[in-house]
Amino acid sequence: MAFLERLSRIVTPGRRLIPQIDGLRFVAISSVFYYHVAHWLPVAKAGVGGPNFPLAVMMTVGRYGVELFFVISGFVLALPFVRARLAGGKPVSLRAYFLRRLTRLEPPYLLLLLAAFVIRVLAGENTASELWPHLLAGMIYQHNSIYGAMNPVMGASWSLEVEVQFYTLTPLLTYVFVLRRPKLRRGLLLLLILSFGFARYYITSWRYYTCVFGHLHEFFAGYLLADLYVVDWREQPRESRVWDVVSLLAWTAVWPLVLYEDRVFPILPLVVFAAYCGALRGTFSRRLFGNSWLVVTGGMCYTIYLAHGPIIDRCYALGMRALPALEFNRAFLLWSALLTVPGLVISTILFAYLERPCMNPAWPSLLAARVRGWARRS
Repeated sequence: MAFLERLSRIVTPGRRLIPQIDGLRFVAISSVFYYHVAHWLPVAKAGVGGPNFPLAVMMTVGRYGVELFFVISGFVLALPFVRARLAGGKPVSLRAYFLRRLTRLEPPYLLLLLAAFVIRVLAGENTASELWPHLLAGMIYQHNSIYGAMNPVMGASWSLEVEVQFYTLTPLLTYVFVLRRPKLRRGLLLLLILSFGFARYYITSWRYYTCVFGHLHEFFAGYLLADLYVVDWREQPRESRVWDVVSLLAWTAVWPLVLYEDRVFPILPLVVFAAYCGALRGTFSRRLFGNSWLVVTGGMCYTIYLAHGPIIDRCYALGMRALPALEFNRAFLLWSALLTVPGLVISTILFAYLERPCMNPAWPSLLAARVRGWARRS
């Protein structure tokens, strides 16, 4: 357990860790990771033929892990605003809010984005002159809008650009919580979820999908969950086996519905909302999603998300020199086993030495003090 403690999140002072949220992050990052293991099999020529039906279904629904993250982001970012406006909490300092986003998220992203750029150039996959405009666009979170395509430096960065737009809009969007009447407030949130869900159905362009407006229905589902969590549950949700049933039914429904995502955009975030309610309130579900190993792994999701693409890509490049191409389904099982360990080990190291230190809000001042100490000694 000492190992897990060394890898646990550093929580901002005044906030409490909700273990089940990191357990839900585990589900989301696992979906994304294994989706990409399967997705890159034919690209790397490691898998021959096509997937069988169960694997084809998994490949289809696995990419929905990103949307699972968006619901979580809506919940986490809404919490301090709900507390301030509906539960007598202290007002949110916008300066602290934006500074926290900057110091917490920027260093790991910029360093790993630059590392991915260097790796691709050194591997001879692209020249620096080809990639540097994409690198710069990614650094300012504008690649989706400028190029209308995934960033060749780091494809996963498309969703981070959506997240940054949402972070920026959250202080404005959370004015929905100035409405004091729960039915009116939650009715408005429900209307927004359905409206942006229908908009996603009718607007199918890539640029819309990769901007915040293409995912507000998921973020608002997180808002609705934050509303219930603070106002009704008073941040101490009471357990019930009834919510275990809700959790089971919702999770059972999520994945089949993702197969028909283009037809159920308006209701899918509400099913995820129900699944998350079950994870927070179900007697068994709370223990499942609060499992220490799931919580710690889910807590590293940002690093895993940033690093998993280059890790999978490099492992395929190295492995294909020694391993023959296999039938697609066997190749997926083999490569899933081979990639899980290096993926976790490398991500854990990066998390421990890069992301986790940035979770300490005081790290800029601590670093400045250390630099001054070095300067005096020299």
